[in-house]
Amino acid sequence: MLPSFVCCVFAVHDFQFADTAGDARWSGRGEGSYGTNEIGEISQSMSLDLTIGEFEHVQLTSGNVAIVMPFPAIEISLTEDGERDPNRRFSMRVLAAPKANETVL
Repeated sequence: MLPSFVCCVFAVHDFQFADTAGDARWSGRGEGSYGTNEIGEISQSMSLDLTIGEFEHVQLTSGNVAIVMPFPAIEISLTEDGERDPNRRFSMRVLAAPKANETVL
């Protein structure tokens, strides 16, 4: 966790994703940050610097958006601003949660 005056900012390392259809050109990896803000209306934000297939330095951001799921679960949508390539913008929806504990009887 990185220090923050608004609450919590977490470094995102080794972020990886794969195309479920098996098309490697839409798989990727990268890093970034995730944070929450508890000043005023409670919100979350995420930014990622990704390599998606052959496209490097794809910058996805969410801006400050409402928290939909209680932490540590995360549900957030990110998109490019269009500056890298006005004709091709990447977007992604991140759904993440810690693995549930398994009880063995």
